[in-house]
Amino acid sequence: MSAGEQLQALLARHCASLTTEIPLIGAKFSQTMLAGDHYGELARETVEMVHKVTGSSGSLGFRELSSAARNFEEALNESAKSGDAAEESQIRGLHHLFSEMQRIAEHTKPEDSHLFGVDLSQVGQPAQA
Repeated sequence: MSAGEQLQALLARHCASLTTEIPLIGAKFSQTMLAGDHYGELARETVEMVHKVTGSSGSLGFRELSSAARNFEEALNESAKSGDAAEESQIRGLHHLFSEMQRIAEHTKPEDSHLFGVDLSQVGQPAQA
């Protein structure tokens, strides 16, 4: 399998993994919103889960998804700092950001990566003078 084919397979696996990761984040996020006294702790756990999507999507060239995940991650992290349950306006904003990330993830396909179709044949080759 060529490097290009390996990259295409990696992009496809990432997209497939989103079908399980995003619902798990959604479940943890719902649990967080109902947590009461444990809000800060559960919010930080949710942030860690979202951070993985932010980083892996960004590293693999899924800029739109990475950006949406980062927005949700940052807002949730900010709300977790106090340790107190989020206020109604924060909850609405967080739900909106989660829904946006979820919508993008559901429609993300390998071709959406800016790495899709990149010619890797020259990678690792010495520079020509």
